[in-house]
Amino acid sequence: MPRPTGTEPNHLWFGDYARRGLGVIGSASYRLTSIEPEPDVPKHVMPVQVNGPIDFVLFAVWTMGQQEFSYVRAACVALDKYSPLIRSKQVVFAGDFNSNAIWDKDHPKDLNHSALVRRMSEHGLISAYHHARAVDHGKEADATYYHQTKAEQPFHIDYCFVPVAWADSISGVQIGTYADWREASDHRPLTVDVPLPKA
Repeated sequence: MPRPTGTEPNHLWFGDYARRGLGVIGSASYRLTSIEPEPDVPKHVMPVQVNGPIDFVLFAVWTMGQQEFSYVRAACVALDKYSPLIRSKQVVFAGDFNSNAIWDKDHPKDLNHSALVRRMSEHGLISAYHHARAVDHGKEADATYYHQTKAEQPFHIDYCFVPVAWADSISGVQIGTYADWREASDHRPLTVDVPLPKA
């Protein structure tokens, strides 16, 4: 399991290599602290305690193709293993899930994307994009990923699941354009604006 590094209280990096891993960066008003990961949890589903105007636990997600847990299955297993923590805290899951309901048939029914969305719902979490745009999973009009950076291979595989209590406070959800980010990445940034009252 990758260990966090970072010299600033609002920067964390999880990765086995300097240029391949998972980064979490908070604004100046927030402090980030890594939470010890549960054993046998697929790597790169990393819990982070976020303290600031609002306190919550962020699960930073980058599901990877692993021998035992591939992509959406890794997210499902991690969600189940972290259930006690999720039930006791206000949590957000955000990142690259490498999954979509269009591929449900390629996975067992209890370990596909729709199963993951149901598990999230049972924990009081909802996809910010799908709530704000009033669209079903698998019916997204906006791509967050272009396979091999090709415009003709768009997919929606990045998500931000927030507490249902936050959902109606979402003021905007944006996804970067293909043209603006083509040179930087095959993914596009997903930005969720949630003006929350101070705790």
